[in-house]
Amino acid sequence: MEKINKEKFGGEGKKKERHALSPAPNIEEGLAEYMWITEDTPQSPMAPMRCVDIQYRNIESDGPSTLGRMSCYAVGGLSGGESKDDFWRTVNICTDLLPKHKPRYLMGVGFAADLVVCVALGIDMFDCVFPTCTGRFGCALVMSGQLNLKQKKYSLDMRPIDVECECSTCKTYTRFYLHHIVTVEPVVACSLLTVHNISCQLRLKRQMRSAIEKNEFPKFVQEFMIKHFGNDPIPKWITEAMAAVNIQLLEDKDLMNENDLTLRN
Repeated sequence: MEKINKEKFGGEGKKKERHALSPAPNIEEGLAEYMWITEDTPQSPMAPMRCVDIQYRNIESDGPSTLGRMSCYAVGGLSGGESKDDFWRTVNICTDLLPKHKPRYLMGVGFAADLVVCVALGIDMFDCVFPTCTGRFGCALVMSGQLNLKQKKYSLDMRPIDVECECSTCKTYTRFYLHHIVTVEPVVACSLLTVHNISCQLRLKRQMRSAIEKNEFPKFVQEFMIKHFGNDPIPKWITEAMAAVNIQLLEDKDLMNENDLTLRN
């Protein structure tokens, strides 16, 4: 945790606060000053690291010696409209500053590709309203993106959302039924789709954990990105983010045989 010193600077009639960060003698002092400035009192032994206006901050740290006393670290203030380039670079800065042997928790990030990128950058835990909000609008998450079950093409589709998903929604209901229910019983549909969407994200996280344990995570990232983006090019921000952690994504997707992919819809 860094000690926060306030500096005022102006810009077209508006004054902003620039936070210049310098190492605090200990984590308790850093947290105390953070709480004094932000009027934010942590409700758990999880140290907060806010990343709002990160472009105005000069971050310095004397490393894990002052950060190692908390049980977990939360990174917040992202996924709020900033560019994807700013997003991944900020996550990378935070994970570089935080202790490697303590869990890092990223708040408010839920897109599948973002989850994979952030795990590669060193994030361990996430929370987000995305699975529930997506279900509220009649959309189901799959490994390649989303299915908008309001679309007419699902009106005669007797398959489950995902044949490989073991959630109660996929075991019980068809796309045809869900297509019908999203219009006549939206509250029920939201509940059913939320069950599936959370299950889909948990399955993705289990796959990432398994790949890490097998020392096959770079291969997993490559396969996931190809499956997720299909015929579209992998976004530049993702290839740059992965290159920063020595994961080189293949430019030519034809180099990988589709039969070798481990991720399926």
